[in-house]
Amino acid sequence: MADIVSLPTARLEIHQSLSSTSIAAKERAAAGEDGPIWILARSQTSGYGRRGDAWQAGVGDLMATRLFVLEGTDPPAAQISFVAAVAVGEAIVRLAPGAGVGLKWPNDVLVGGAKICGLLPELVTRDGAPPALCLGVGVNIVSAPDLPDRAAARLADIVDGPPPAPEAALEAIEDAFAARLGQWRREGFESIRRAWSAAAFGVGRPARIVGAGDEIRGVVEGLEPDGALRLRDGGRIVLARAGSLRFDPAAEEPPA
Repeated sequence: MADIVSLPTARLEIHQSLSSTSIAAKERAAAGEDGPIWILARSQTSGYGRRGDAWQAGVGDLMATRLFVLEGTDPPAAQISFVAAVAVGEAIVRLAPGAGVGLKWPNDVLVGGAKICGLLPELVTRDGAPPALCLGVGVNIVSAPDLPDRAAARLADIVDGPPPAPEAALEAIEDAFAARLGQWRREGFESIRRAWSAAAFGVGRPARIVGAGDEIRGVVEGLEPDGALRLRDGGRIVLARAGSLRFDPAAEEPPA
């Protein structure tokens, strides 16, 4: 049985264990659930991230997925990862004032140059019903996974006092996300793009885009109006709309 909590802008369903909150959310969406609802698990047995990679998390970390319906007048759904990244960054600063939050394209949230949150938006199309968006959110609260290609951070090291419970962290995220989602729906992507760009990680650094066909290399310049990442390769501009952003190890360190 799940515990049910009513937040001002969504319901929250808390499970002791699930295979994956995203799998549960997609199943619920396919069965007709519209939300908005967060599905949170104290533990997951088969959590996953982008490209199906296993998501490492422990008891006390945040593992949750928000299920909600896209409206016919919404901007492109691909922009939701930027809406969510801005909101999570704002929630982290609320929980840990002064935290050095950076946003790494396309959907990582960093603190001090180390990954603290991953985001995974997945679209569920449904016959006879509007599409549903299942937004997976994983935040390191008490664990900092040992990742082979990047450093990890955790909230426990940057908050004053004991680390927040997962549902407390989620409430801060929902407050920020609901506000930014409403802004995106009213104003379009530009205001979100500006907020994301103000915290963008890696601008001015050489990088490469992998995992989406031919590798792209260049110096990161910023975010295009449609969410593509702009890089300069010598005298030409190249745009990345998919893939993973990689820096040399030294470039992953925060600037002095």
